Amino acid sequence: EKKQDAITAQVNYFVKRYPQHPLASQSLMQLGDFFQQSRLEEKALRTYQELIQLYPQSGWAAEGQFRVVLLLKREKRWAEAIEAAEKFIRNYPKNHLFADAHIEAGDLYLLIKDYPKAVERYEWVLQNASQPVLWRKASLGMEEGYRNLGKNDLAEKVMKEMIGKFPQEDIRFEGYLRIGLLYMNQKRY
Repeated sequence: EKKQDAITAQVNYFVKRYPQHPLASQSLMQLGDFFQQSRLEEKALRTYQELIQLYPQSGWAAEGQFRVVLLLKREKRWAEAIEAAEKFIRNYPKNHLFADAHIEAGDLYLLIKDYPKAVERYEWVLQNASQPVLWRKASLGMEEGYRNLGKNDLAEKVMKEMIGKFPQEDIRFEGYLRIGLLYMNQKRY
């Protein structure tokens, strides 16, 4: 605890004394990381929020905002996590984590059973992201959203597109499984 207090005091002194220094925002980010690695999530959350408030235009603010989303999600604070994800999407459209924020928002909307919004977020990823890992996550989430909306034909279409896009990868087995479950629910043997 003494180590944490000493580190916190040093970073706070630096940020207050030199608020315009290029490393001030990075120092807050590193302090948040330290708290997160020490399993002090609430302190990490407050530190990231302070970073975002003091340095909203820094590259570290975007990273901090994304970590806020993940921390709130882990703590099952769904509404706050959704708000944080939507804030990231509004404020950081050019950030490298932009598509990831859409995935996180989609996952959170699934958790609160807001399937239309989940599908909307996943659809954005499928139309705009090029990373295969994100495309796969979005496809699986979109299938779940459509299935829960009772749009089984669209859920099946998404899975078939995913299988077609990744025919040599193991994710195709998940696609076949989900299509099979759709068929079973529809009594299409």
